[in-house]
Amino acid sequence: MTPSSAKPKIGLLAHSLELYETLAPDLRTQREDWVRRDILPTLAPIAEVLFDRAVFRTEDIERMVGQFEAEGADALVVLLLAYSPSQVSLPVLQRTRLPILIWNTQELYGVDSSFGLADLFANHGAMAHRTWPTSFCAAACRSFLAVR
Repeated sequence: MTPSSAKPKIGLLAHSLELYETLAPDLRTQREDWVRRDILPTLAPIAEVLFDRAVFRTEDIERMVGQFEAEGADALVVLLLAYSPSQVSLPVLQRTRLPILIWNTQELYGVDSSFGLADLFANHGAMAHRTWPTSFCAAACRSFLAVR
């Protein structure tokens, strides 16, 4: 947080899965739209948020985290917008100096008979948050916070 700013600056690292680029080509754009429509306005009163797009390759994650660090982010918020294996991000997250918050953004409160493939895609990342923190902590050997 800079002395002239009352709000912390956070880098929003939104994950997707490369396979979905061919399996569900509109999914990433839909999830990015959701971030812009629902997540960014939620965070705006309390933080200056750095967000460009969702990423799914290690080299893109590396570039994005480097950009957040260069822009003076105070923390890194990790969102899984779709399923994303932790080994894609882990090498980068282990190296960053930024504190990490893993935020579960699952939209569904429950699963009923209307649950379909679109619901699975839209909530799969958040469902994966159940194992991500444990894997991250065990592999990274550093502090983090998981928010449900």
